[in-house]
Amino acid sequence: MQQQLASKQIDQKKAKEQLDQINANKAYLEKQLADINARIDGYQEIVEKEKASGVQTSKLQTQLAQLSKTRDAMKSDLDIAYGLAPSIKVQG
Repeated sequence: MQQQLASKQIDQKKAKEQLDQINANKAYLEKQLADINARIDGYQEIVEKEKASGVQTSKLQTQLAQLSKTRDAMKSDLDIAYGLAPSIKVQG
């Protein structure tokens, strides 16, 4: 019985550690996502101004597309993190 109790406590400790790591990852991803969104907004503004001036913007548009892909991947990772957190139950 004591071994089972000890095992549950270890499992709870591991679960708490995993939950803490998921929460830390979520916070990191949220910050990175906000930074990328700000960069995307900046690129979009520059592209619009450059286009209005008749300047070639293909290089900027390529960088904007790459940032958008990175953002989409981070959003996917964040969705996964949000899905994982509720599945870990920590009591006590």
